[in-house]
Amino acid sequence: HAFGAQADIPFARTTVVQPDVFVVPLVNGRRPANFQVAGKLLLAAEVSSPGTARLDRVKKRTLFRREGVAEYWIVDLDARTFERSTPDELRPEILAERLEWFPEGASAPLVIDLVEYFAMVFDEAD
Repeated sequence: HAFGAQADIPFARTTVVQPDVFVVPLVNGRRPANFQVAGKLLLAAEVSSPGTARLDRVKKRTLFRREGVAEYWIVDLDARTFERSTPDELRPEILAERLEWFPEGASAPLVIDLVEYFAMVFDEAD
């Protein structure tokens, strides 16, 4: 289940973050009431800005990797790319054309045409 911002993700008593978007697994086939009920993140995503770029790319990426978050995406509007990080890879994958995500428990992947996505974001779509 996907949630927008304004929800705290507590990884420890002193470590709380609010990703722009995050996805948690369903619990018993239902939307969990909160992160604590879901117990883990399948995906955390941030839309990077000049004021948050270092925090997103260094501190949050390190935190999400350490906490075992399956995927962490940074949407870079200036570069028109998605940076995808996983706990097993030290370097993020930079995606500019297509993003495919197949989280555990899904029956089909989420596929995003990034060229089309950024054209819509910048109101350049036909």
